[in-house]
Amino acid sequence: MAGDVTERFLSTATANAGYWPSDPEVVQAMQTLRLYKDLTQTRLRMVLEALEDDRRGKWAEHEHCPRGTLTIEHVMPQSWEQYWGDDVTDHPARQRRDRLVQTLGNLTLVNERLNPKLSNRPWKDSEAQTEEGEELKPVPGKRGLLLWHATLKLNAERVARHPDTWTEEAIMVRSTELAETITKIWPRPNGQIEMPTS
Repeated sequence: MAGDVTERFLSTATANAGYWPSDPEVVQAMQTLRLYKDLTQTRLRMVLEALEDDRRGKWAEHEHCPRGTLTIEHVMPQSWEQYWGDDVTDHPARQRRDRLVQTLGNLTLVNERLNPKLSNRPWKDSEAQTEEGEELKPVPGKRGLLLWHATLKLNAERVARHPDTWTEEAIMVRSTELAETITKIWPRPNGQIEMPTS
């Protein structure tokens, strides 16, 4: 079988391009890799779609999420300063946050109509407002919009687990959880040779 031949080849490869990382290496890398910047959008969407499918399981109404039609959204926005920056006080903290918003734990899938509505909003409804004339009107935050309009399990579990805040710590924990799922979806072949350390 072609899959067996490919797996045998990858399991003995030692060059960087053919090396299949160990599960701990995958989990560690997902903490810092800027997947939104470093992967093509198509590949990143494929990873997020696979993570969504894994959460649905075989008893879901639809076993697979839509393919190729959803857009990638940053939960903590790339332009986070307005609503998400109270705890960032120095340049190294800003750099850390700028990197973290591009990692797996901060990314999700939404439809193309919801994505622009989420934009740079704060997490909670109570922090969101819009100007109408000289009056400020309340509008939903990201959590409220995801709660009412998103149907993916990836979004439902985030909304349920984080009623008050979406933080750097939450992003890192979610990156770890999703990376562990990735290692189950795409397990490392038996017999993989470890990467040379020289």
